[in-house]
Amino acid sequence: MQHNNVDTQETTQEQPQGLRPLNSISNDRGRLPEDTNQALRALIKMTQNLTHLSERENYALTMNDMIGFAIMQDEKNVLAERYANMSLNFRKRLEDFRGSDPALLNKLENIQNKLAEQSKANSAFIDNMATRSRKTTQSTLFNVQELAQRAPVFMANDATQATDEAVNAE
Repeated sequence: MQHNNVDTQETTQEQPQGLRPLNSISNDRGRLPEDTNQALRALIKMTQNLTHLSERENYALTMNDMIGFAIMQDEKNVLAERYANMSLNFRKRLEDFRGSDPALLNKLENIQNKLAEQSKANSAFIDNMATRSRKTTQSTLFNVQELAQRAPVFMANDATQATDEAVNAE
């Protein structure tokens, strides 16, 4: 959806739901506000966004919706880059945050732990899928190889050649 501002002749495009900026709390480059409590709220919101995306990924994986899962990867890349920038900014200003609201610090720690658990669960799910796929592929190749050894397979050219040889032998 496009919005036109008549006064400035500016045109802006509305971004998809998961890619909208985090309101006025932080900008889309991942820099944290100067106020430490606002900065913590921004980091909490970003972590919640990543956690929600991770939960959506998990649902797509359990429903075997690989297309949906693949589509989410672009959104995850954008969010993860912002999160990484915000986390770096947080670490650089760590001393500033020591006097921040303890409830916000606890909330941030809890949501980060939830994100870590969800990410770990998704990684394990993907690893299991990859292992099952490898085993299935190996088993299929082994079965095909075994069948080919038991009963020779004639290709169209082989059949034509065999017919020609039989006719010539007569």
